[in-house]
Amino acid sequence: MNRAQLKEIRQLAEAATPGPWRSWQGAMDISEVQCGEKTPIAKWTGFDDSDRKAKQHRNNADYIAAMSPDVTLRLLAHIEEQDKLIEQMADLFHLAAHPKFESGCGLCARFSVKDIAEAYRQWKEQRNA
Repeated sequence: MNRAQLKEIRQLAEAATPGPWRSWQGAMDISEVQCGEKTPIAKWTGFDDSDRKAKQHRNNADYIAAMSPDVTLRLLAHIEEQDKLIEQMADLFHLAAHPKFESGCGLCARFSVKDIAEAYRQWKEQRNA
């Protein structure tokens, strides 16, 4: 996914009713996705024109409920953290390709040995978390 798609997903999640959500199956094939104390988020009455089995409808409702905005925002935050780590690792690989710091290289000039050690420590810590 590109940054624009991730931004759109973030905007949708931030505008939606906060989670957690849960799915609920009532009488007469009325299904809901709810939050809080049974507050409906989305409600529908059966799927008369659908070839799907009732169990598949329930599976779909469970999935929708599981992907509440709070979960989506946590996933987006994780993606952002990973992107930062990837960027740091790319910088480290760049530096590793140089046998020594090159004063003319803008990237090399940005880092000290201490910066590299700290970036590696953070990467390793994140990886093991």
